[in-house]
Amino acid sequence: MKEISKMNDREILELILTNQISLAQQIHRIREVVAKQFVKDYAGTYKSKLDIFEELLENSDDFLREFESKD
Repeated sequence: MKEISKMNDREILELILTNQISLAQQIHRIREVVAKQFVKDYAGTYKSKLDIFEELLENSDDFLREFESKD
């Protein structure tokens, strides 16, 4: 690779664009890894929240009867 001081403007611009593309690709890969890790970490939490919600809905009739009988 040439020293930057010996490059013409076009070569410098090509080098800058190549580096920008490389950085963008690396950022995209990092985002994918972070997103996959986020899904793995919180999938169990989300599932347990759904289970709790379903249990609350299953018991909602009993709760309503209890609530109405207190009036």
